[in-house]
Amino acid sequence: MAERSAFLEGQKTQALRKARLLKRRIRIISWSRLALVLTLLLSSYWAMQVDGPSQLLGLWIPGIPIFLLLVRWYEDLKVKLKFKEALVAIADEEISAINGDLTREFSVINHDKNHPFSRELDLFGPQSLHHHINRAWTNAGAEFLAEEMKSPPFKDWQARQDYFKELEADQDWAFQYRAEGQSSGEQKDVKAVFNIWANDRFKAFPAF
Repeated sequence: MAERSAFLEGQKTQALRKARLLKRRIRIISWSRLALVLTLLLSSYWAMQVDGPSQLLGLWIPGIPIFLLLVRWYEDLKVKLKFKEALVAIADEEISAINGDLTREFSVINHDKNHPFSRELDLFGPQSLHHHINRAWTNAGAEFLAEEMKSPPFKDWQARQDYFKELEADQDWAFQYRAEGQSSGEQKDVKAVFNIWANDRFKAFPAF
């Protein structure tokens, strides 16, 4: 458990450092966009004066592409910042869980109180088994986990165990996998996001 805590603290520290750097770059780009717009507007104003140099209107030719590039760069950095913030949030949650503190709200799940497993386990509700193991970032994910708990798929249990062992073997990869899902959860086609991430990991996680 100490090794797991050290891993989480390291991930959190690294993500916080990179998030601060990304925020600094985002502020620089925001001010750069504002300065560019003001420059173009002022140059147009001077160019339209009686004795103003009309050549200043030509600044719009490079100005518009530069502005669009800054917007694109800003949006890319916002996506990367959201990913780093997801890493921090996941690390905080896991560290709290190790210390016995469940920080997320429990999911309200409709279930049969006479379910055979309910006699030995508190399956759903606050401080329940579902509350302890749920790491889904959407209500649909929490409900899917609940359905798995109600009716476990015993037929393919060996394949599922192999899958979880593969995830457990590379903690860093699994940690980033969760953060990618959490930071992309609001997008319409999350499956496409994961396909891009799986096929080009270095593009999804550039070094900053």
